[in-house]
Amino acid sequence: MSKVYVDVETTGLNPHTDEIVQIAVVGFNGVAELYTYVRPVTHTSWDDAQRMHGISPEMVQESPTLEELAPRLRELFRNRIFAAYNAQFDASFLSRYFENTRICDVMLDYMAATGSARTKLADAVLSPEVQATARGVAYHNVHDALDDAYACMTLDFFNQSRLQKDNVADLIGLSEPANVDLKALLSPEEYEKVMNSPETFVNSPEWYRVLDFIRHNGRR
Repeated sequence: MSKVYVDVETTGLNPHTDEIVQIAVVGFNGVAELYTYVRPVTHTSWDDAQRMHGISPEMVQESPTLEELAPRLRELFRNRIFAAYNAQFDASFLSRYFENTRICDVMLDYMAATGSARTKLADAVLSPEVQATARGVAYHNVHDALDDAYACMTLDFFNQSRLQKDNVADLIGLSEPANVDLKALLSPEEYEKVMNSPETFVNSPEWYRVLDFIRHNGRR
């Protein structure tokens, strides 16, 4: 299942009474598959939320309603992983369009990967450790759905990279009781990948060969 990174801006925090005013859906390849304002059908103003995201009633008055977007949303979410920061919030407004859709909470993954407490998306993405892997990703428009969706994607890539490094650490830990000398087992180039660039080594053919070797206690 491929991932889509999703963010919504709303009239408030209650999915039972509030409505979406902007939505962005970005594919795993970085392509924006949907980015639009959304016209609420029951709310005519949302002053508190507007102060947060800057989206006014005038900005959405010519936009499609959520139900007009329903066929497209069902297509976008069908058989895919719905990834968002604080995903339960975004999903609570959109779950009726899910079909065989799984949820990935990038915030919880970030907390698990770093051992950090709950934090804002901008604070996580702009942290030095994430920026070191994101190559200085720009993130200027906090609370714009598209920028937030791209920020979510950046953070998810960081989480996956951190997980890969943990997997390599596990492999090295497994090699010790199995009495496997990784340096002798791997070519110099492969060993350098393990030590210096684990994200390029994990999931490579060499990774699975070494892992299988270790799992069989060093027997080929």
